[in-house]
Amino acid sequence: MSFQKVRDELINCFADGILDDEEFVLLYDAYKSTNSIYPYWEYDEFSLDALSSDECLADFRVEKDDIPRLAEALRLPGRFRCSQGTLCSGLEEQYARAIQRMGAPLGNCFGFVDGTVRPISRPDENQRIVYNGHKRVHALKFRSVAVPNGLIANLSGPVEGRRHDAGMLNESGLLTDLQRHCHTPCGEQLCVYGDPAYLLRPELMCPFREGDYGRPLTPRMLAFNSAMSSVPVSVEWLFGDVTNYFRFIDFKKNLRIGMSAVGKQYIICALIRNALTCLYGNNTSQFFGIDPPSVEAYFA
Repeated sequence: MSFQKVRDELINCFADGILDDEEFVLLYDAYKSTNSIYPYWEYDEFSLDALSSDECLADFRVEKDDIPRLAEALRLPGRFRCSQGTLCSGLEEQYARAIQRMGAPLGNCFGFVDGTVRPISRPDENQRIVYNGHKRVHALKFRSVAVPNGLIANLSGPVEGRRHDAGMLNESGLLTDLQRHCHTPCGEQLCVYGDPAYLLRPELMCPFREGDYGRPLTPRMLAFNSAMSSVPVSVEWLFGDVTNYFRFIDFKKNLRIGMSAVGKQYIICALIRNALTCLYGNNTSQFFGIDPPSVEAYFA
């Protein structure tokens, strides 16, 4: 029960003669909230038509004329469903060509997989489960796949911060989906590229690692690693975009497990960031020269 409801009940008890003057004053003062009541009645009712284009962009990150498009695409106020599978069938090969055109030696790589660590407030219980030793923070982890059209094409999580990226990937089911659905018309396996934490396989390429072959890396191996490492940087901008546009998910003191849906908040922010990319593009889509789908096609 809130402080306000307790105070309302105290007033009723005083009016009914259950509490005397002294008891009422003591209890009423004891249940005084430190947070002042927001005077919402002093403000006009919200009206989108009354807002300017600049106000809409500052408050909602969306141009005023695009808000109806986004609302219709999201089917608001009804429920919406977002598939975690491939965004647009038949485009993986186009993404692979765009990545190779930017200097990547792989000709069949259409996206980049990475684990994202999102710090949270230290929980009251089970602190070790969510503690990430690498970052030295309590956190939740997500696994993302980014593609050259500027979208986060696949997102899974949250999982506990202590979990390893490879285990999180195996549980997500992404590898099975890649094996089944990601091939060229000629039957060649398409792949995503990840960091050395993942195990090498046809659908998941990784850098050459020192010691894997019982000898130092050759110049060709080093050149491959260098060429591939330069391309994912442009895709990693996507993960920074989510927190840059929605700063509250980067303020860990307010992200308390059990007090709010911390994991869902990040997923929804990533989804809305994808919608903004569909409307306006981003640095990644411009870098690769691949336009994102329309917001209507994305949520279809």
